[in-house]
Amino acid sequence: MCSSDLRPKQQTWFKVRPDDEALHTDRALAWCDWATGQLHKMIYARKSNFHRAMRMGDNDIVSFGDGVCSITEAADRSGRPIFDWHHLRDCAWSRNREHEVDVFHRKWKIEIREFAKRWGADKLPAGQQRALETDPFQEIEVRHICMPSGKYDGYKSFASKGKPWVSIYVCPQSRKILQEGGYYEFPYIVRPWEMNDYSAYAYSPAAMLGLCDARLLQSQAAVILDAGERVVNPPLVATQEAVLGGVNNYAGSITWLDPEYDERLGQALRPLETVGNMNIGLEMKVDTREVLAAVWYINKLNLPSDKDMTAYEVGERVSEYIRSIGPVIEPFETHNQMALDVTFSMA
Repeated sequence: MCSSDLRPKQQTWFKVRPDDEALHTDRALAWCDWATGQLHKMIYARKSNFHRAMRMGDNDIVSFGDGVCSITEAADRSGRPIFDWHHLRDCAWSRNREHEVDVFHRKWKIEIREFAKRWGADKLPAGQQRALETDPFQEIEVRHICMPSGKYDGYKSFASKGKPWVSIYVCPQSRKILQEGGYYEFPYIVRPWEMNDYSAYAYSPAAMLGLCDARLLQSQAAVILDAGERVVNPPLVATQEAVLGGVNNYAGSITWLDPEYDERLGQALRPLETVGNMNIGLEMKVDTREVLAAVWYINKLNLPSDKDMTAYEVGERVSEYIRSIGPVIEPFETHNQMALDVTFSMA
């Protein structure tokens, strides 16, 4: 939904414009149009990973309420942005009084051969230094911390060189600081859906409302499957001692009966007839699906396609459509703007 509706790759879905209306001159707007094209090329470059990082973040937002991605410069220092998606289980953050994330912690796994290449083999723990020759693909945990430079008080003297954000890489196993650096722009973008004032983490209203009905749908499906199986392969009723051996209930099987039993007291083997109405179960399942579609806004993502409408009716339908999808679209539009602002500042 979000990738195709909010970030269509084939279209320029954003424009670079100055905040000050007085700067909207012909020359300034012409430069902004040129910058818009350049920014579009940067984020959709082959190695930028923009589409995947934002799409994976969209899935996390819908499922859990938060999505995390980072924007950093390429290793070749060419100014090309690299977008990375990060799993929520590996991230923790806090917000300031403006409700903006300003302290971020992230843990990640890195192979010891890459560790040694990036920070040197001498910073590896003693056990991993020996494994560098025998098992270089072994992984080790590293933590990245980003916070305002004024809040960082390292045990070593550290100069942020005027950068407002400090970057620290730590090896928890060896308890060593691997690298200290800084950023001009906060590299992490935490994308919330709905938030409470007392929590730094957001929540997904669709998941909170839809989880109960999703479990109900699973229970309904299990009951309907069991009922259908009993209709196709019904349970059997057998007369004791009239059936020789077990009851064979597979295709082409034969169940032998006692030759002295003449069935005057009833059939020795017959199917058990069950009374039920599967249509009611199917109708209940369809109703639950409609409720889930409304909870997850799935029924709001397509414009009504009724025919034989006047221009006024079409306009009213479009207005109603925009109002109904507002809770879905508005947070993602803010997230897109956050990502574009950081990328534009890096460029």
